[in-house]
Amino acid sequence: MITALGGLGLVFNVFHNQKNIRPIDRVAVVGIGGLGHIAIKILNAWGCDVTAISSNAEKENDARMFGASHFLHSREPNDLKSYPNSFDKKMRD
Repeated sequence: MITALGGLGLVFNVFHNQKNIRPIDRVAVVGIGGLGHIAIKILNAWGCDVTAISSNAEKENDARMFGASHFLHSREPNDLKSYPNSFDKKMRD
């Protein structure tokens, strides 16, 4: 089990050191589970334009509360069609 602090360090390491995400990037976070919500918070604080993508439409309020500017319901084809090639980076939960 990953502790909250451990999850924070893991997510920060991935996006800062491995993905080279910059504050000006448009980032999609796929999955708003355990690490996804931490990623949204960090990316939002970093200054990124964050889009949360989930198969569960009920997670939209949570995603926006965590700092996502946009939400896409992955089971709604029209949602996904409206964002082709819109992201600089993508992260999966």
